[in-house]
Amino acid sequence: MEFTYMELFLNLVFLLILVLNITPLYIFYLNHNKSNFIPFFELTHFFFLFCYTIPLIADRLEYLVFYRSDHYTLSSLLGESYSLLSLSGIDLLDTMTIFFLSLLLFNLGYYLIIRTIKQKSYKFNFFEIEKKNSSILIIGIISFVCYLFLQYFSDQIIFLNKLKPVKLPLMYLFISCFYLHILQSKKYLNYLIFILVVSVPLLNEMLTGLIFAPAFIVLFIYLLNFLYKKKFHLFLIFILLIIFTTLSYFKESYRASLVKNVKEFSLKDKNSIVQTNHGINKYKLFVNSYVNSYKNNFSNYDLKEKIFKIYFKTFDRLSHSYESLIIVRTKTPNEVPYFFGKSYKNLLTKPIPRILWPNKPQEVHGNKFGRAYKILNEQDFNTSWNMPIISEFYANFAIPGVAIGMFLIGIFFGLLYSLLNFNKNNILFVVTLISFYPIFFLEVNLSILIGLNIQVFLFLILFISTIKYSLKILNK
Repeated sequence: MEFTYMELFLNLVFLLILVLNITPLYIFYLNHNKSNFIPFFELTHFFFLFCYTIPLIADRLEYLVFYRSDHYTLSSLLGESYSLLSLSGIDLLDTMTIFFLSLLLFNLGYYLIIRTIKQKSYKFNFFEIEKKNSSILIIGIISFVCYLFLQYFSDQIIFLNKLKPVKLPLMYLFISCFYLHILQSKKYLNYLIFILVVSVPLLNEMLTGLIFAPAFIVLFIYLLNFLYKKKFHLFLIFILLIIFTTLSYFKESYRASLVKNVKEFSLKDKNSIVQTNHGINKYKLFVNSYVNSYKNNFSNYDLKEKIFKIYFKTFDRLSHSYESLIIVRTKTPNEVPYFFGKSYKNLLTKPIPRILWPNKPQEVHGNKFGRAYKILNEQDFNTSWNMPIISEFYANFAIPGVAIGMFLIGIFFGLLYSLLNFNKNNILFVVTLISFYPIFFLEVNLSILIGLNIQVFLFLILFISTIKYSLKILNK
């Protein structure tokens, strides 16, 4: 293979990506025992590693193997969807450059802020978690009850339906409160109660046919434990990856069975949507669909082929962010014109609670992006195609949009580090974790990523303050 200048640039950009992505993680690993902050920045680098850099490594290896002149085709190594794409060496270099620029500006924005604004530890005595005090347990119980009402009765009661956006924050709050109570009491019975309580939202989310939602709950518990005990538990991570990867492979079979049964049930009873949603034995359906899917898909495969098939599909799913960047880069603006900021309009209305504005515009940009880039059928107005913010920046304003956008995102993460730093014995530490926890997952567009964070933060402070003031009055 003849060496070219393009190859030199590809290798250089590839090396810089590895350095920019892995160095912050390595630094955090060396100092994690001394750190007392929530590692939103480092979690985002984990996201970059698994959803961009590792797929890029696989893509890069394939390029070296199948390289032909200045043109190559992405093979099934990155999934069947890639068979529709054919990249030139220049296109590959451009895609890698966009990701490199994103990492560089993200890091620059973050480090600029943390070096400029010194981190201060705030202490609000009112929110301190006192030892041998039942307030943290009471907050957990009340938030758990509120979560149950929203989960099981929000479709029946109009007022509760409007409060649905606070269901997940309440779920994370009661998980956090029960965990903190366990740290104080250290009784085996409390551990058992904690497992039973956490199993409720886990099962609820799994029965919807989603895998990311229950995986995020488990990751949240793991992160909570790490922040308070400073232990990685790498073997546990390995076991959880196996479990959720396996569940992810068979989820499509369950979803198809669920849709079929919902339609059949709605034909039998047209009186209410509530009955349609809850009249099906989802537990039985879940088990049966997974068992049948396993029998149908793996009856003729040996163990090695089964493992490869399952984990290859998971790798393909994790590559979505990298895949979307390739699609947006190659189709914009030749096939799809720039959006010029249209996808950011919802940022203006997102912070307003729907309970105050019932007709607030819906978040539908995932569907619009999917139809625009012909990932979804033009007549499909329901399915959403996740548009990661790097791809969204490019789809709106090309490379300048990526550079400025990721620099501002880095600044935002730096402000989180510098301004929202609370002692771990203060419940505001947990409130900050809950409010901004999903922010590291940059696989969604900007208005979804940061639209509700401040709103959730203020809601949780108000919710906790109300309970604590009530307890204070009752104890007088």
